Amino acid sequence: MLYGILVVMLTSIVIDKVLIMGQKQTQVMVISPEYERINQAIHQKIDRGSTLIHATSGLEKQEQKVVLSVISNRQLGDLNELILQIDPQAFVIANEVNEVKGRGFTLSKLSK
Repeated sequence: MLYGILVVMLTSIVIDKVLIMGQKQTQVMVISPEYERINQAIHQKIDRGSTLIHATSGLEKQEQKVVLSVISNRQLGDLNELILQIDPQAFVIANEVNEVKGRGFTLSKLSK
């Protein structure tokens, strides 16, 4: 009986992981003085869109730009390598995103 319950639970977990595996995305925020080059690399080499956000640093009160992009989990390693080549000092935050809607995700990249 206990073995049967354990098998059902394990099977359920594996099925959930397989079904969700290709759907989760990663939100990446990059803070760097080289934001223009990083932004361009996201567009040209990763083939993803981005948003530039105006920000002010908390300690020094300096104006800066934040590059925000949502990429597939598989692209995260490539993006990290690109950022490291452009600015090894860049501040990078990556968060797992459960759902993304819009052009390039639920809509065709060609639709505007």
